[in-house]
Amino acid sequence: MSSEHPSEHMHVADGTSLFFPNFCQDMRIDPDALYEAAVEMPWMDRKRFFVHLTTSHRTDFLTYLTRCLSIVFGFRANHVTGAQYSNLSDVSGAHSDRPLDLCPKSWIVIIRLGDTRDFVLKERLPEEDVEWLRQNDVSEEDPYVNFTGRSYERITMTHGSAVLLSTATNSRWTHEVPVGQTPMDDSCISLVFRDVQADMKQFERILSLVY
Repeated sequence: MSSEHPSEHMHVADGTSLFFPNFCQDMRIDPDALYEAAVEMPWMDRKRFFVHLTTSHRTDFLTYLTRCLSIVFGFRANHVTGAQYSNLSDVSGAHSDRPLDLCPKSWIVIIRLGDTRDFVLKERLPEEDVEWLRQNDVSEEDPYVNFTGRSYERITMTHGSAVLLSTATNSRWTHEVPVGQTPMDDSCISLVFRDVQADMKQFERILSLVY
């Protein structure tokens, strides 16, 4: 990983997570052009799209981004998810990708375009806490529930920024786009690159429950 592209290392125990606040600028990529190209993608319900990067349906801007990720990080993605957040209530709930769906020791790369939204990482609960929730029929998202010592990271992702999550981080932490806090002028688009080893259609059915 080149030191020419400065990142901020997030404090994620037992994993690796990197934030690149100026990813597009450092890569000499025009984020406005990426945003306009992403807007023209075939969105489903104005919320999401899926592209298999190994098929002939690859578009120019996704091909270019895939090549950049390969050169700089040695990461060869074969799938991209587009997620669009049009208002403050549009969210991506806390989740982790199923480890068996991803190629081992690969990355999840999230590139943010358009308006600013937060990105949150939460440490997974120990099994005994998960069991307590199950027995008491309580959600861990309940505002009155508090588990001391649980770590989290909140990142403000702006236009042209990126986050890299290792598969180890994905196994031990959840990630989400929570309800927005500040007014939005434009829609916010996330491009999520993965190296998927599972059946693509089944993988996308699972993702559709999240985005």
